[in-house]
Amino acid sequence: ADYDNDGDFDVILTHYQAAERRFREAIACDGRYASGYAGLGDLLVKQGRYTDALGPLGEAVALDPDSADAQYSLGQALLRLGRNEEARAAFERVEAIHAAKHSTARRALGNPEPAP
Repeated sequence: ADYDNDGDFDVILTHYQAAERRFREAIACDGRYASGYAGLGDLLVKQGRYTDALGPLGEAVALDPDSADAQYSLGQALLRLGRNEEARAAFERVEAIHAAKHSTARRALGNPEPAP
């Protein structure tokens, strides 16, 4: 009766392994591919491999500091590792990135900044 669940797990595991291999190949081809590092790091976070995720996510945010997704995944990994202050800093960067993008969009639409 549990064979279906085992099969589902195998499919998911195979998917993760293939995705990890492809991200690593992309990074090997272009060591400045921030999205590749971010994708690899996010995949590792989803697998619960938080320590392993720190390297790729650190590289991703170094290459693209305005990547809210990479910053968020980094925050998640740090939080799961009990590194709460570092996680808070990553989440605060996510907030700042989103605030800056919203501000830019408001200016593009000709809307004034909201009152403080």
